[in-house]
Amino acid sequence: MRKVAVLIPAHNEELLIGLTLESVSRQLPAEDIYVVDDGSLDKSGLVAKKFTKNVLNLFPKRGKATALNLAIDHFKLTKRYQYLMPLDADTILAANFFDHNLSILEKDKRKKIACVVGKVVGKNLTWVTVYRAWEYEVAQTIHKNAQSLIDAVIVCPGCSTVYRSEIFSKVSIPTGTITEDMDFTFLIHRRKLGRIVFTGKAVVITQDPNKMADFIGQIDRWYTGFWQCVLKHNIPWQ
Repeated sequence: MRKVAVLIPAHNEELLIGLTLESVSRQLPAEDIYVVDDGSLDKSGLVAKKFTKNVLNLFPKRGKATALNLAIDHFKLTKRYQYLMPLDADTILAANFFDHNLSILEKDKRKKIACVVGKVVGKNLTWVTVYRAWEYEVAQTIHKNAQSLIDAVIVCPGCSTVYRSEIFSKVSIPTGTITEDMDFTFLIHRRKLGRIVFTGKAVVITQDPNKMADFIGQIDRWYTGFWQCVLKHNIPWQ
């Protein structure tokens, strides 16, 4: 069984996915890198094939969660790998990202940890992204560290989380909300599939909105998705 695979869902990510794949290829061989092209109308799939032959093309678009589930099954990733990282197509992995994540998982001999969440940072381009960088620092250095200590991490970001692959044999990435990462996190807690641990040493660089309108749209999506998850999982009554 191989150690770790990266699976990147892409829908019209031609401009960014090359940088993401380049960063992953510096840490993993091409045979451990997978892409699911979810109904792209641009050249996302062609760009991906420059880095790996493991590209699944879907048409029409199925949506991120369904595309990931189909690719996990198609490539038989849970049977072939110990660990799996679904990775957003606009993310750059910092050096030694997997060294920091996998060391935590491999020390967990009793397999009590379901996944390890890394630290997300953004690029400082405008005052909006500078604010977001400050927000990330507070949310992760204080809040997420505290959540990790009490096993109450609210969301495993789609850009920075490495899972034990067996998790995907027990549950599929859920559909029905606009924040599938948070929905999946709630499901891990509900099914008691293991602890979620945060480490600030494993860093990724993500593409943040640099305009106020885009920033507001993202925040609206995140908060709407949060309340969808609360209602779906019947919190706090169940």
